[in-house]
Amino acid sequence: MALVTARPKGAPAGTKGLALYLVPRLLPDGRLNSYRIRRLKDKLGTISVATGEIELNQAQAELIAPPPDGFRLMMEALQFSRIDNAFGSAGLMRRAFLEAGVYASRRTAFGDLLLRYHRLLRDAQVVPVWEGPANIQALEVLRALSPKLDAVGGPVAGPDAPEAAETARH
Repeated sequence: MALVTARPKGAPAGTKGLALYLVPRLLPDGRLNSYRIRRLKDKLGTISVATGEIELNQAQAELIAPPPDGFRLMMEALQFSRIDNAFGSAGLMRRAFLEAGVYASRRTAFGDLLLRYHRLLRDAQVVPVWEGPANIQALEVLRALSPKLDAVGGPVAGPDAPEAAETARH
């Protein structure tokens, strides 16, 4: 699936004329949808999320937001992906720490388990120090953006989200 902005016929120029569509790769009957990727753009930022130009030649798509709201909602979707990246990074940090601990508890080097080497233990103490602030930063970003992200007609998080972020900080 691709979330795309496209200009419907008769829509004005500029971002006010863009609508937001959800374009499936496959149709319900299993056939490929009718679109062609013209090019992927070189970009800075989140390179794992492809940005490109797509020709929607009679492609089936579901309208998410008509003009003038399409571009604004696409920008909100990008903000959600940034929030997801923040929480994902904090989670991966924790997972990597746990995986390294399991590995070090079973791996031997120079006749002894890795866990018995003081330098490894010293270096391993750094990860939990960064893990907490990474989670707090992700919560702070979510708290800062919550009032602005209203694509579904309400706040992204519940009314107690700012208190939860404040509690996590202390």
